[in-house]
Amino acid sequence: MAKTRKKNIEKIDVAKFTNLMKLHLQIAVERYSYIQNEYDAFKNRPYDSNDDFVVEYTDFYALKASLRDFSNPDVKRIYFDLLKKQRKPVESPEIIAKAFKHIVHMELGIWIGDHISFCSKIAHTVDTSIPIYDSRIKEYLGKVYNVPDNYNDIKKWYYSSDNNIKKDQSEIINWFKNSSFNQFCPDISDIKILDTVIFIWHKYYDGN
Repeated sequence: MAKTRKKNIEKIDVAKFTNLMKLHLQIAVERYSYIQNEYDAFKNRPYDSNDDFVVEYTDFYALKASLRDFSNPDVKRIYFDLLKKQRKPVESPEIIAKAFKHIVHMELGIWIGDHISFCSKIAHTVDTSIPIYDSRIKEYLGKVYNVPDNYNDIKKWYYSSDNNIKKDQSEIINWFKNSSFNQFCPDISDIKILDTVIFIWHKYYDGN
């Protein structure tokens, strides 16, 4: 019988990662590594909705979660065009989201939502020091650290100077780097390590 994750999410304890959670963490890291390694080649190819990079990115970052907008193939094309055009120093997710909304309106005559979350994934793909704004990350940080539900405060947590937060972050990062996970993406940033471990913990933690 499938276990149900409890609503009262507890602070990450890496010792409680089950074999199943470790497996899904490894898979997430391998898929992320593919996206990062393939990105430069993707930028030089014409857009194709069936391109392996587009298909994997769409699934990994759950673009289909916003069916109202991303079910429109032209909206999706504009999103990936924006991803292609980004260069370091990359614009902030907020600025990319405004540009995305504006371009869609100018080209298609429709208004879409404020996709800061999906645009943070654009920014992170170009510069992995930029945190991703994700619903599971928001919920975990809100319940465990009382971080307000907005992107600026989420970013502050990742760069926090608070000793207790830094200690928690270091425990996660050191555990990850001293395990076999690191071999699947040796250049993974500390930001992405935290993001991925939190995501898996939130998704699979059953409170036992």
